[in-house]
Amino acid sequence: MLVNVKALDGTVHQVTAAEGAGTTVAALKRAVEAATAIPAPEMRLIFRGKVLADDKTLADYAMEDGFTVLLLRKPP
Repeated sequence: MLVNVKALDGTVHQVTAAEGAGTTVAALKRAVEAATAIPAPEMRLIFRGKVLADDKTLADYAMEDGFTVLLLRKPP
């Protein structure tokens, strides 16, 4: 599944997440970490106005191929 990840500086990263109903947000964060060099624990991903919880699956949020999520970096 291809997910567009938009950072606050306007850059957009295309990240490939594993296909399947069991793909977790934590797995997506690991893929985003590889593309952006932002550590997964410092990320906050937002989709349709909701902060994505690590233990939920992408299917829980009805995410589909090509959707865009917003990437925020948590303050230290």
